[in-house]
Amino acid sequence: MRAALATEHAEIMELAKQPSPDAFLVRARKWLRVAGWIGCGEVYTDKLIPMRSDLEKARFGKEITLRQGDDGDELWFETQSCVKTKRRIAFSFKACSPAVHDVLLAMHQVHCSRGGAASGGWLWPKRDDTAQARSYHATRRSEYCESLGFAEGARCFTAWRHITRRDMPPRTPEESADMAMRRGSSVEAMNRYGVWRD
Repeated sequence: MRAALATEHAEIMELAKQPSPDAFLVRARKWLRVAGWIGCGEVYTDKLIPMRSDLEKARFGKEITLRQGDDGDELWFETQSCVKTKRRIAFSFKACSPAVHDVLLAMHQVHCSRGGAASGGWLWPKRDDTAQARSYHATRRSEYCESLGFAEGARCFTAWRHITRRDMPPRTPEESADMAMRRGSSVEAMNRYGVWRD
């Protein structure tokens, strides 16, 4: 699945170079519904922490903002009260998942080129006038998984999220990495487990 998402990422970034951004936005939003939760980099290297409905409600210029980092501009996610932990959450997309950051940065550029008013800045545009409705739902995620040839993966999506450190509280990348190490599910912890003897 990660290999398929990596291939999709390369094609999406090519679309981002086209004069009209519409095809890029449609495909990028589909990709983010999956890559934004399970990641698309190497296992245990891509550290994106899924925000569940927090990310689904995110807006450019509000929850997703551009900041100056050591290596140039970085997009950050921030919310004052996470829907799961009720704690303030803030992290750099670039530090957690460079591929997701690439796509979001290209989307942010489209947002800015349209005067910041496109779809109200929503990462997923609103379906109607209700405050929190978005053009996102689980069946679309499943359809996308199936389009990549992973019908079983679509049904196992929730299980994937709960067996990886990316979906376990606490919710910052550093805290999650520490938790994975302490409970023995990180690569480093597993490599320390047991000793082979001749």
